Amino acid sequence: MGLINFFKKKKKVEEVEEEIKKIPFDELENFLNKKRSEIKEKEKEIFSLIENKTPEFIEELNKKIITLENKGNSLKNTEDKIYLIVKENLGYYILRISRLLEDINNKKEDNFEEFVEKTNKIFLDFNDKTHVMYQKVTLLIGDEIANIKSHINNFSKYQTDLFDENKEIIDSSKAISSIKLDLIRYNETKDTIDNVNKKIELLDSKIKKVEESDKSVLNEIEEIKKSESYIENLKKQEEIKLSEDELENESYKLKDMVDFKALGNIFHTNEEKMNIVKSHKEDFQTNFQKSNGEDILKLLNEAKLDSAAISVKMEQIADEKEKININKETIKENETGVLFSQLDDTKLQINNLNDEKTKEQKKYERFEANKEVIMTSIKNEAIKLNLVIG
Repeated sequence: MGLINFFKKKKKVEEVEEEIKKIPFDELENFLNKKRSEIKEKEKEIFSLIENKTPEFIEELNKKIITLENKGNSLKNTEDKIYLIVKENLGYYILRISRLLEDINNKKEDNFEEFVEKTNKIFLDFNDKTHVMYQKVTLLIGDEIANIKSHINNFSKYQTDLFDENKEIIDSSKAISSIKLDLIRYNETKDTIDNVNKKIELLDSKIKKVEESDKSVLNEIEEIKKSESYIENLKKQEEIKLSEDELENESYKLKDMVDFKALGNIFHTNEEKMNIVKSHKEDFQTNFQKSNGEDILKLLNEAKLDSAAISVKMEQIADEKEKININKETIKENETGVLFSQLDDTKLQINNLNDEKTKEQKKYERFEANKEVIMTSIKNEAIKLNLVIG
């Protein structure tokens, strides 16, 4: 008989449910270790019971085998087919019993669950492989082989009952193993969360440091803007801008003094000179500055369209342009330029740090959610040990 009914729950009337215990999470590891030690002691007791029972079973079985062999030897020698079948299957049956005893003797005491599985498999295999043999042998040898089968079944049932009565050992061992694995995952996840938090704190520190540097640069810019040199420099720049605007106005006045129509009529057959006329007519300011007015003046002289007023105006423009250039040389480099460039760099740096911080925060949320899932699994398994984690 195998351990077919192993997983059927067996209760006794006098059994009392174990009281539910509540412990803090940080005491769970110690509780599990203590529980596992208790289970090991119970397993030893069960193994001891089986170990004490086994020699008796083997001794009695060997006696019954001898009786069975003698019965087989007493069968008359005959060519009768039934006798031949019985004797042949009797030999096979006795061989299977020998292998059964060998398996029982060689079975090692591992953890309780593996021991039960091995025991279950040994008796199931024996029953499966000897069923047909048994049926054939009973044709002529009934009582002796029935005694052997009953003896084996009784030993199997003894172990089955013992296992069923202590089924909670397997359930508890499975729960403990599951919680142990979850605790490893929980601690690893917690360590990862701690590392992520440290990285977020480091990023916050870097952001704060850059922001303080940014603020310092802004203060420095404000101080520079209050300085006399900066104000004086700014005033010069404004004066130069006014002069340039005035110069532009004078250039437009000069343009109005040029008779482009007359120049066009004179040089319309000369493509090169006509291009000079057209370019100055379309954008006098730009093309006048390219040659300092020499190109257009040359054409005016050649066409005898120049005048004293044009010459005076061109001289005024040239003088004013020279003054502007001299004033530009006195302009100092803007001290705030480098500082504003630093502000652009720090702004980019802060944006990059905030992007990195956002990634770490998402990572933190993901691992926190995973930690909660693991904790739920731990609590569910703990219930199987009549344990509530507070």
